[in-house]
Amino acid sequence: MGFQFPLQRLLTYKESIEEKKKERLADLQDRRRVLEEELSDTQSQYKICSSNNPKAKVNILQFGHQLAYMEYLDHVIDEQTIAVQKASFNVDRCRKEVVEAMRDRKVIEKLKVKQEAAYYNELERKELMELNEIALNKYLKENNHK
Repeated sequence: MGFQFPLQRLLTYKESIEEKKKERLADLQDRRRVLEEELSDTQSQYKICSSNNPKAKVNILQFGHQLAYMEYLDHVIDEQTIAVQKASFNVDRCRKEVVEAMRDRKVIEKLKVKQEAAYYNELERKELMELNEIALNKYLKENNHK
């Protein structure tokens, strides 16, 4: 029977917690990326809308609609900027949780490695003692028969 780590269930649990946190981080990063793309698109729309050809004839009604649309886009940009900031905050917080979960797992893994090394060192020591005992018995038998 080989090495049995007494805290294997805890290690497995810590690994699953870490994996769930990594998946959540990936989801939050995807969400932030989508929000950043939406913000970029809205900013592009605003830029297009605000860059009128100064030599073009201006329709007052159309100009009023354009100003209202630009105000709307400005409001949307503000909201999207806040959403991106919140998403970034959530990503940073989740990243810290992932790092903490990785530390927790690594502590238990290091303990496992140390215990496994100690187990195999003890096995090797016992085997060496048995071999020494066999060699000593063989030597004593050969010397007693002479």
